[in-house]
Amino acid sequence: MSESFESNLIKIPAKEVVDELYGAPPTKGDKDIAEFRKKKIQKPEKNKLRISALSREGKEVIFDFEKIKENWVEFYRNHSLEEIAQNLDDIKIQLTEEQVSLIQEKSSEGFNHFILFPSLELQLEYLNKIENVTTNVLPELKDMEQYFQIEGVNEGFRMSEHVKEGEIQYLGNIRNGPYLLLTKDIAEVEKSTLRKEADRLVEKFKNRKETGLTYLEYFIFQRDYVLRHLQEKFPHPDTKNGTWLLNSAKESFGVPGTIGAFIGVTYEYIYNFDIDPAGQLYFFSEIENQEKNMGARSAIIFELIQ
Repeated sequence: MSESFESNLIKIPAKEVVDELYGAPPTKGDKDIAEFRKKKIQKPEKNKLRISALSREGKEVIFDFEKIKENWVEFYRNHSLEEIAQNLDDIKIQLTEEQVSLIQEKSSEGFNHFILFPSLELQLEYLNKIENVTTNVLPELKDMEQYFQIEGVNEGFRMSEHVKEGEIQYLGNIRNGPYLLLTKDIAEVEKSTLRKEADRLVEKFKNRKETGLTYLEYFIFQRDYVLRHLQEKFPHPDTKNGTWLLNSAKESFGVPGTIGAFIGVTYEYIYNFDIDPAGQLYFFSEIENQEKNMGARSAIIFELIQ
């Protein structure tokens, strides 16, 4: 009789009984939120993308992509590129695990500066405007530090007839959508790239999962660099040596090849884009009577899948 009675009893775990009477105990997340409220700390944002990496010197660096995006949207707005700013303001920065690993790897090699770009198609749509607004007069700079002028009128970068004629080709990654470009925030090209032919540098960068810059990428890079180095003796990048723009090319002197640039300022400087006989575009911020060598800036492209 007793066996039959016991077999019909419903066994309820003690924890469920306690939870039913007094409520489930707070989870770790609940405790964290309670602690945040107590200390008046905002609740962490789930989608905020921050990557921790090590610099070349072995120090921790944090790449905060929400902040990076905000800064670049502001940059484009401040340069009257509202359409580009709006386009980038609407995107979500989402990186794959492979991309995150590559960022951490390249950070340890000295790559420390991100630039956010729209698609190449949108860049080309506003090509002339990008050229103009990234080379216009900066009130913070001395007259001799402004770009090429004719009778007091700012002309931006001086371009040889070879650069002006025909359409510039864009090589390598086609950049069909918005992307992040990771490069090094340095004044000059690295010594290891100096006095090397452009095609050798292309292959060298490719083997390291890197690429060169395009013509339009350099316009944005140099204006951003100047704005962040206004108080320095040489606020412009590449004043000692020139840089190949390895991802831009055109047919020069009847020979297809990549583009280089040659850049200068009104008095002491000459800022110019030009092409060598092989069609390689190069860029210079030349100081008069100073011998120049050519090298190249490298970067890593991270496409943003939308």
